[in-house]
Amino acid sequence: KLSGNDQFEGYGIDLIHEISQLVGFNYSFRLVPDGRYGGLNKETGEWDGMVRESLEQRADVAIGDLTITFDREKLRK
Repeated sequence: KLSGNDQFEGYGIDLIHEISQLVGFNYSFRLVPDGRYGGLNKETGEWDGMVRESLEQRADVAIGDLTITFDREKLRK
């Protein structure tokens, strides 16, 4: 059984590894507690998943198969 960063694979994982080698930084992966990508709860106005972790500065970078939605696009502005 793989553990630590070795348990993850795919394009995003390979990309962050290569960038870390070029730029020179260390990283570690962790799953978000709620297991979600990041959606906006229209009733509360709160985000969940990777987006929330980034907004609350518990993560420097979020890596995943995340599409740009209208709500996520508004966060960039």
